[in-house]
Amino acid sequence: WRKMTQSQWHAAAAAIRAQAILSCTAPPPTTPEPEATNLIQQEATAALKGPAPKKKVEPRRRSSSKADSEVSVMQRKLQTMEQELQKTKRELFAERVRARKAKTVPDQTQVDAKQQEIAKLRATNEALDKQVATLQEQGKELRKGGKDGSRSKGRLSGSGKSSPRGLKRDSLAVEHPFKDYQMAYVTNIEGHWHYFCNYVEQSLALRFVKPGDPRQARAPLELELTDGWCFVFGGNAVGAAPGSLRVLGTLTALKEKYPARVILLMGDRDVHHMRIAAECTDAEAERLCEMPRAPWSTGPTAAEWLKARGISKVTTTHAVQYLVGEEFEHRQRELHIMRDRPPSDDAVAQSFRDSVAPGGALLEFLSVAQLAFLGRGALFVQGQLVCTGAGGPAWVLGAVPQGAGTRDVAEWV
Repeated sequence: WRKMTQSQWHAAAAAIRAQAILSCTAPPPTTPEPEATNLIQQEATAALKGPAPKKKVEPRRRSSSKADSEVSVMQRKLQTMEQELQKTKRELFAERVRARKAKTVPDQTQVDAKQQEIAKLRATNEALDKQVATLQEQGKELRKGGKDGSRSKGRLSGSGKSSPRGLKRDSLAVEHPFKDYQMAYVTNIEGHWHYFCNYVEQSLALRFVKPGDPRQARAPLELELTDGWCFVFGGNAVGAAPGSLRVLGTLTALKEKYPARVILLMGDRDVHHMRIAAECTDAEAERLCEMPRAPWSTGPTAAEWLKARGISKVTTTHAVQYLVGEEFEHRQRELHIMRDRPPSDDAVAQSFRDSVAPGGALLEFLSVAQLAFLGRGALFVQGQLVCTGAGGPAWVLGAVPQGAGTRDVAEWV
């Protein structure tokens, strides 16, 4: 019934009435269900009265579900937290303002004392630099006198020590007042350029002058030494990593920039490369197969090395490869980085020979380096001071170099 239209309702009602009147047996009138009857009556009354005015339908309020209530609670909590956060920020800002206003002016006496201390350190640095420059000039005069054939006593004024070469290495004769300095120390870089960059970045004494990532450098970089600091390098600048040329150039430039406050020591790897100058010439390369194995080496002899590679005609490149070992590949990688192109084996060998030639990176480093240094009661040296043998422990002092005959550390140095 509910699915009928108004006209269908009227038609159904008329049919039901006609069936009840015309029935011969006068059966009880069939009436629709009460609900249907009420609907028919309502439809008939509505038809007589006309269309009813439309009522304003108010939107039905939806009852808030459990999820809606939880969301409302969370929103209220979030709003409360935001209010507390803003309050905390305001309190923190006010505290900073109060602290800034309450900051006391430092005592002028402390400021003057600090300035005097800085001035004293700078004056000491300048005096040391002048003293070293004077010694270097004396060394140049001694070398010039030797070239002219004149006989020089080779003594430095004030030192009383004989100096055959008389040169930059005489920084040992300078009295270093390291008691007034802080000391930075690193050793055995062995060509690890990235390791050296990490050390400089974490050091309070050194910093790179050029901004940017120093690990990407293709040439030696300039360093700056902080006032009130001295720097000691313990030796072995070259070795088992592709960065020897950059390490050598950077350390040598630092020594030339701060001659009094920078001490460079020679390491066994650094000195070992000087064999290249004598043993990797054309004349010596032909005798490479006759070269005995070094006492400290456990590798093959030169003859075994050449035979394993099937080399019959020996060149200076082969001599360099045998002498430096795995460092040859590291130098090849470094030259590739610095020149942005892969070098040939001959170019790598030539790089090693150039480094020990006059003006070369390694020879320049060794010319400003020294074997040992004594400062602040500590001995800095790259090597073994106590040897153990059949007769028990033996001190190197007094035995090396041969005929030294002294056990005094300062005199031995």
